[in-house]
Amino acid sequence: MHSYVSLQGDISQYSAVNPYQHLFFDLDHTLWDFEANSNAVLSLLYDEYQLQIRAGFTKEQFILVYKRINGAMWDAFHRGEISREELRYSRFGKTFRQLDFTSAELEEQFPIRYLELLPSQKRVFPDAFRVLAYLKSKYKLHLITNGFAIVQRTKLSESGLGTYFDVIVISELTGFKKPDREIFEYALDHAQATAGTSLMIGDDPLADIRGALDFGMKAVFFNPHKDKLVPEGAIEINELKQLMDLL
Repeated sequence: MHSYVSLQGDISQYSAVNPYQHLFFDLDHTLWDFEANSNAVLSLLYDEYQLQIRAGFTKEQFILVYKRINGAMWDAFHRGEISREELRYSRFGKTFRQLDFTSAELEEQFPIRYLELLPSQKRVFPDAFRVLAYLKSKYKLHLITNGFAIVQRTKLSESGLGTYFDVIVISELTGFKKPDREIFEYALDHAQATAGTSLMIGDDPLADIRGALDFGMKAVFFNPHKDKLVPEGAIEINELKQLMDLL
C-alpha cells in the first residue's frame, strides 16, 4: 500500500560511482505528460462549450494563451506568491480576458470541468513504464509532487504509474511544496532514506532541482524539449531511457 504523505559531467563516469538506493521522481512533465494531457482536455472543453461560436478565438489561440498563463501561475505558486485557490480558479478567467472574452459562467465552470477531465488522461512520456520497471528492480522508487491530492492520486491510478512507487508525497497533504526543504525532509523521513543515498529526478529547475540540491540531494534534470537552462550542479537528460544508462 502506498504511503501518502555536483553531478555535472559524463554519464558513464557518474554511473560508475553510483551510491544511490532511493530515487525520487516528480510526476507532471516528468513521467505524466502534462502538456499532452492538458491540451487534449482543453480541446474537449473548447468544443464542449462551443468557444468558436461564443468567443471567436481559435482552439490554437486558446491553448497557447492558457499554457502561457498557467505556466506563469505555477511558477508564482512555487515561489509562494499565490495560493492554491488562486492558481486553481483564476487561470481560465485570466485566459479569457487575455483573449478579450468575458463570461462569469464559464470562468466558474471551466476550472471544475478541467479538473474533472484532466486526471483521467493517460498519456505518459516515451519509455516511462519500461524505465520505471527497470529501476524498480534496483532501487526504491518514490514520488514527490506539487498539486491537489485528489487530482494527483487519480492521475497515478488512471495512468498506471502509481504501482511503481513505495512512498508518494503530495504537497497538498503535507502543508509544504517543492522547493521547500520541508517537503524533501518529509519525503526522505517517510522513505527511511538519507540525502546522500537519494536522487531527485524532475523537470522543474526550481521546484525539483534547486529544491533537491539545496537540501543536499543530487539531482537529474529532465529537459525533453531542450528549452531550459540546466541548473548548476545537476545532470541533464532529454529522454527517460537515458536513466537506464545513468543508473
